[in-house]
Amino acid sequence: MTSRAHPRTRSAREILADARSLTGRLGRAGLTSPSRPDQAKRENHIIHSLRVVIPALVPLLESAPSEEISNLAFEAAQLCDEWDRHLDRADSRARRQVTDSLALLRSCKDESELSDSICFAAASAFGARWALAARVETDTWSLWQAHEESPSRRSARSVDDSEPLPLGDLRWESEIVHTALPLRLTDPLHLAVLPGPVRVRTREDGVRIAPMPVAGRVAALLYVPERRSSPATEHDELGGNLDTFASGVGAVLERELLYERFRTQRVHIRNALASMDRTMASLDTGVDLVRLVGRKHADTVASVGFPLVGTTPAWNKQLTPREHDVMAMVALGRSNSEIAHDLVLSQNTVKSHLRNIMRKVGAVNRTELISLHREA
Repeated sequence: MTSRAHPRTRSAREILADARSLTGRLGRAGLTSPSRPDQAKRENHIIHSLRVVIPALVPLLESAPSEEISNLAFEAAQLCDEWDRHLDRADSRARRQVTDSLALLRSCKDESELSDSICFAAASAFGARWALAARVETDTWSLWQAHEESPSRRSARSVDDSEPLPLGDLRWESEIVHTALPLRLTDPLHLAVLPGPVRVRTREDGVRIAPMPVAGRVAALLYVPERRSSPATEHDELGGNLDTFASGVGAVLERELLYERFRTQRVHIRNALASMDRTMASLDTGVDLVRLVGRKHADTVASVGFPLVGTTPAWNKQLTPREHDVMAMVALGRSNSEIAHDLVLSQNTVKSHLRNIMRKVGAVNRTELISLHREA
């Protein structure tokens, strides 16, 4: 009984080449249906045909032991086992690449950096020579980001100045948005109706399109090429992992949008607290003024919250409420700039109020104004 020992990890093409050869030998030995080798030309079907043959060889070995049949059965079992190990390794490697790429996106510090990294991360996760993302609005499709490995067109941003397209005119994109399910396109006729920025990149490739759901709706689409010459197992891995990746990106985008809302709300809250602090400071100033002048009852409050003292009847009624405010703050030793800030006035307006106050109360300077105020 022969044994195949492979000191290195073989590629899918090498394993499938041996499996195809073995299927032919089994057919020539009359151990498989003559039509089976022709039907088993597609990669994973070849392995499937070997799995079917192995149980059929057992009765033959029991009834008529044969070294040739035994060797063929052993070789078929070994190839099936090697193929399974290859699938396990490939699946593990693909999942790890997707996980690493999503971790890269989660580490982005803001929405701008995240947007610029999506297509690069997708190309890295799937070993693709390009990746493209498009935004989906209510009724339009528009190019969002693109990444290409071509040295002449390497970019992490949009490389097309294309106008938004009506979503209703895009057959496949409309279907994906409606069903929220990924799609695989390989037929040249199907590829021909893709949006221009995607169509010019497909060339000899097929394309996978995956929806990126954000807050319960498809907010963007991710396009990744699929090499038509790749083994079918790679096609299967790409489909499942791309869907996982796109869903993960959607979750990261949704998280970033929530963070942005929280950041905006935090700014509003801080502004509100700052406004409240200013108001409390104004009230505290009013209380200090009452204590300073010895007023027993602060039953009137000026327009910005400063209780005013009872001034002498000679000029009390001549001052406007705003002039009372300015005079009260002058009495506290505030500068013109401080008065302007607290009363939300320009410094020129404060100076104008001071001139009017001095004229009405008969003061010639700031010191005399403060003295008259305290005497009152």
